[in-house]
Amino acid sequence: MPTTTIILIDRETNEPIENAKVCLGFTWGHSQNGWTDSNGEVDLDHSSTGEATLYINGRDCGTVMTPGVIKKYGRRR
Repeated sequence: MPTTTIILIDRETNEPIENAKVCLGFTWGHSQNGWTDSNGEVDLDHSSTGEATLYINGRDCGTVMTPGVIKKYGRRR
């Protein structure tokens, strides 16, 4: 099963963002939700590959290509 690693970094402090809910949305469904760890990382297993919508805390954060490692910069809430 393909795996995509998402790394979330605060763009102002350059610190990892912990405890963010992350999900990938594909044409035929979604990955399971995952939560970022203290390093801002989460591994998401999924059956589809290619283009997916990245959701962070329920918000659409754009399109990404899967599988792979994706670093995303944002803000803490």
